[in-house]
This record gives sequence, structure tokens and C-alpha cells, in this order.
Amino acid sequence: MQADHTDDLASIRDQAQRLLLDLATPEHLKSLLNEPGSFDRTLWGYAVEQGWTTIAVLERFGGLGLGWGGLAVLCEELGQVTGSLPLMANTLAIHAMIAAGVAEEDAHLQGLVEGSRIACLALATPEESGLSGDSAVRESQGRLSGYSAATPFAAIADVALIRAGQDLYLVPLDQKGTERRIGDTIDNARAAAVLRFDDVQAQRLGDAGLVAELGSLAALATACQQIGGTQARLNLAWDYAPGARGVG
Repeated sequence: MQADHTDDLASIRDQAQRLLLDLATPEHLKSLLNEPGSFDRTLWGYAVEQGWTTIAVLERFGGLGLGWGGLAVLCEELGQVTGSLPLMANTLAIHAMIAAGVAEEDAHLQGLVEGSRIACLALATPEESGLSGDSAVRESQGRLSGYSAATPFAAIADVALIRAGQDLYLVPLDQKGTERRIGDTIDNARAAAVLRFDDVQAQRLGDAGLVAELGSLAALATACQQIGGTQARLNLAWDYAPGARGVG
């Protein structure tokens, strides 16, 4: 029988609303848009303290075990305020590593769960908005060369999930041969950058099936953010036009 986390999720939502109301003010968020590669480290720090990086992770890996419903709640609340955090990337990177059989004591896995390390998802091709097309990264004997599309949080990430050919790889970004090119984007608060690799070491996590699974989960999380943003816009419209309430 699947556990009922209704009360836990309601508590998480209330906690998130209070935190974002205090920290994710319109003035603060606007300030992040001016500088390419910006990242809200203050909000991320509080999110880590509240255990957001652990919400969908199984308890035996140090998580809260609230599943994808827990991540959906947080994504929806972030969408309400247009907040940008690498929460989805960390959660999906953890999921991919666990699916690949990475040991519980792995330093990257532990760091992602704890929030002391940040992941980015470089799955899309530079020419495409989705997962179609041929990857611009090539693998040879466990090492990668090539470049990614502009990737959210790549400017500040510690590890990246990279698609090379049809397979998925984990790449530590602190090694020689890795370059980050930060550019001006529509939303600079997402710390986007193009990643370039020149014969860097990588760990294979899975094949096209895992890539497709991560793509679907990322789409789900993004949809939850969009739902939150749409609801916030509807609320603003409702407050702006009180006369419309009597229509119907």
C-alpha cells in the first residue's frame, strides 16, 4: 500500500510559502536578473536547511521519502514567485545515480542529497530545445569531448548530467579540460552557461532509457512550476479586476 503523505505535503507547502514570502521578494528577484550567471545562494541555503533537496529521495539514502509529489509541491511554489533553484536538477541527478547503482557513500551522491553540491542537466542538444537530435558531446574510452546547450545552473554546478550519443554520463566540473561560458539570457538568475569538454573523465549512468526517463521527470517538474506561475498570474488578475467577481 502506498503511504499517504497528504499531511506532510501540506506542511511542506506551508513552510515553502512562508520561506518564499520572506526571501523571494520581487525586488530581490529583479536584482538577480542584471548579472549573467546569477544565483540566489541565500535562498538555496535556506532551502537546504529545510531539507528540500531530500524531499523526493528514499529514506535509506538520507531523504524524506515523500516522492515526486513532494518535488511537485516545491516546484509549484517556486513557480508562484518565479524563483530559480537547482532543486529539480539535484533531485533528478540523485535519481539517476541511484538507478545506476551508485554506492550510498559516494561523495557526489551524498553532497547532492545534502545540498552541499549542485547538479545541472545538460541533456538537450545545442540546436534543439528537447532531447531529439544528435548530441554534440562524444565519448571515447570513458572520456568526453564536445559542448552542451546553454544549461541552467551550469555556471555554478559541481557536477553535470551529460548526454553523449544515446547514453547518460555524470561529469565532475572541477577537472581540467572543463570550461564554462556564461552568457546573457532572458533569466540570468538561472546561472546558465555552455559547458565545453576536452577529454574529461566521466561516469556512465545509463542508456537512452534513463535519458528518456529523466526527460519525462524534468517535464513533469517544469509543468508544476508553470502551474504555480499560471495560478499566481490568475490571482493577480483576480485582485486587479474585483468587478469581474460579480460576473457569471
